Amino acid sequence: MKSRVSLLTAIFLIGCAAPITPTPAPSPSPALKGHVVIAIFGESGATALTTGIGNAITITIAFRPFKQIDPTSETDWREHTIAGMRYCVGAGRACDLPAQWMPFANNVRAQVNVDWIGLREYGVTAQFRDARGAIIPAGNNFAESASNWMTITGAMDERTPVASHPVAIQTIIANARAAFPVVGKLQVGERPMIGGKAGITLDIKVKFEASSPRAEIKEMRVKISPMGRCLTPDEMNDAPWENFVAEKIYPVRVAINWQTFKAHAQYRDAQGNLSPVYCGEVAIEGMP
Repeated sequence: MKSRVSLLTAIFLIGCAAPITPTPAPSPSPALKGHVVIAIFGESGATALTTGIGNAITITIAFRPFKQIDPTSETDWREHTIAGMRYCVGAGRACDLPAQWMPFANNVRAQVNVDWIGLREYGVTAQFRDARGAIIPAGNNFAESASNWMTITGAMDERTPVASHPVAIQTIIANARAAFPVVGKLQVGERPMIGGKAGITLDIKVKFEASSPRAEIKEMRVKISPMGRCLTPDEMNDAPWENFVAEKIYPVRVAINWQTFKAHAQYRDAQGNLSPVYCGEVAIEGMP
């Protein structure tokens, strides 16, 4: 009898035990996406260049693989699976991709023959794939292809005789001089780099010089802008015309670390003939 009671008690206790809740399986973490960022730059990392017409410059195009580590950050994709790419380089912000693919490379170099006067956007478009042929996203938008570009300004170098250029360049220069017969220059500061204590005001002297084969130089317009290239004539339209002077003083408040003071100027003679836009800059170091 005693053993039977013990058995019933055991059955009762087992039946009243709390149910065992299974441990949920961890939810799968979101797949980390890889992509390629495209950069295009000239010498010393410049993203905007000004050079004399007729010059050949070399640009570098960088393809940098990145991998997301969470929705808000990413890191270098060192063990990437990119096997091939195709790209094109040319005037404008986009170009037509070639049919042929090539092995992936982190950097490629291209030569640009500057045969134009004024500003032109020069760009690269690229696409990437893995060894199986699957497209790997490009750009920060994870698109099938991406583009990047820089601005290149062709300027007339008055020190170089026109006759020394090829005939095609001579024609371009002649057309540009017909549109902008006034020539000049601009000097910002006495030295390329100055400094002072942060918070003080420095006086920066800007010297202006211009001449015209048709009439006396009467006016100029000046714009202070940190743009990495010289502004275009259209970008100067909101700067008022003022009487031409040989020099002006511009006060600049010094900030901590580095800043750039950059001036752009365009000249006009008494008959209304214009010059191209000239620009110059000075680097300012602000010390505590």
